[in-house]
Amino acid sequence: YLETQVSNTQVIFYYTLGFTYTANSKKKFTKISQVEALKPEIELSLGESISLIPDKDKLGIAIINPEFKSLSFKDMVEDPGYKKLIKKYSDGLPFCLGYGTNDELICGDATKFPHLLIAGETNSGKSNALQVMITSMLINKKPSELKLMLADFKLVELVAFKDSPYLIGDISYDIESFHAQLDYLTNLTTQRLE
Repeated sequence: YLETQVSNTQVIFYYTLGFTYTANSKKKFTKISQVEALKPEIELSLGESISLIPDKDKLGIAIINPEFKSLSFKDMVEDPGYKKLIKKYSDGLPFCLGYGTNDELICGDATKFPHLLIAGETNSGKSNALQVMITSMLINKKPSELKLMLADFKLVELVAFKDSPYLIGDISYDIESFHAQLDYLTNLTTQRLE
């Protein structure tokens, strides 16, 4: 056992993988796949799900923090790290997404990213992350400084922004209106590059 890392959402116990000995006393290094095979037994003995986190020369076993507490949007935007980012990128689009496994604020400047992909399994928080990201950008800019085009094919994800003064047109809820948005943006980009 090496160390324990505790965050708001999970507790990670880090171990070094050692050696095992075969019947003929031959030394054999323990593989992650061997630990993966024991995962159901570990979960059964702990009574909860675990995640394995390979990390260079150690392996983490993560469980949900039993002392989990909800974090508010206000906590994030009042975080000193976010306030520092706003000052640093006052000409950009500073945003925050939430807190990472070390309770560090995950934030950035959207103008520094050529693309951003938010992916994850169902109910992992993708919609919340997107809403937090958009809202954290809006609270630092005036409608004259930031304009958005949004598409919401599920009809529920971006409802909070429906009547926002930051929108260029309505939120697209179908492919036809989305195509019109893309055409508009393509023409606008072409004009700016000429």
